Parts: sequence; C-alpha cells; structure tokens
Amino acid sequence: QRLQNDPTNTLLLSSAVKSDLFRIGLKPPHEWSDETMGELARIQTLVDKMLIAEPSDTDLLVFQTQLRWFQLNSESIRGEGHGLVKSAERYWADWKQAVKGKKMTPDLSLTEARLEETLGNVYYGSGDPAKARDAWNSSASKLRAINSRNLSFIAMQAILAHHLNQKEDA
Repeated sequence: QRLQNDPTNTLLLSSAVKSDLFRIGLKPPHEWSDETMGELARIQTLVDKMLIAEPSDTDLLVFQTQLRWFQLNSESIRGEGHGLVKSAERYWADWKQAVKGKKMTPDLSLTEARLEETLGNVYYGSGDPAKARDAWNSSASKLRAINSRNLSFIAMQAILAHHLNQKEDA
C-alpha cells in the first residue's frame, strides 16, 4: 500500500523486490517456470532503474548482481545456453567496471566470488572446462586472500573446492 502511494521510495521498493527474490529463491532453479524468469527480469529492470538513480549504493549493486547470478545459474541449469557465455562475460565485465575504485568490502568480495563461480559454471556447461577452472581458481584465490571465517565465505570456498576437485577443502 505505501509503495503504491510513493512509487519513488527506493527503500520501500528495494525491500519489496528483495522479498520477491527471496520467495523465488525458495525453489530450486531447475523448477523455475518461464513466469518465474519473467518475474526475475521485472525485478532486474526495477533494480537497474534504482541504480541509475543511486549509482553509489553498493547494497543495490550487490542486489543487482545477486539477481543476475540467479538468472545465469537458472539459465545454465535449464539448458538455455544460447548466448549465455557472452551474456555472462558481458555481465562480468560490467561488474568489474561497477566496482572499479570501490573499497572491496566482504559483501562485495563474496558477491564477486559468486559471480565468478557462476561464470565458471557457464563455461563448464558450454563445454569449456579449462575456462571454467580458470574462473573457479581465480575466485578461490581471491577468497583465500581474504581469509574470512564467515560461514558464507566458507560455503563458497567449499563449493569452489568441489568444482576444482580439491576434496580436502570441500
């Protein structure tokens, strides 16, 4: 109701789209319908507009990247590989440009690791395991350099170790 009264309120809009994304994330990506993918695209458009209005908002940048991460993973799992590598590479380049000059907080670093892991997944799914390993190794080395005991970091490190067949770290 409040959002209808003030559709320019980015705090309310951000909260609304985050709850939409959380709801979507409760289902595994292989169960997402075309309708779900359309809802992700709608949310992405809203977040993109919010970032244009507030380009220095790192929380929005992280959220935008989480959305794209969801989309890329889902498209990869659903076998929608047509143009997916180019899309993932373009988004990776956009991300690198967006964080250029920003202090890499733990949240930004973890988001970057997730995005790079997804890039590796896309490469792997497209039949390029060498590029996949390069992306996963790059992401893993960045996380190791941070040396965080945060559970999200540990989980991401375990996922990357699994991808890299490093059983002792998985």
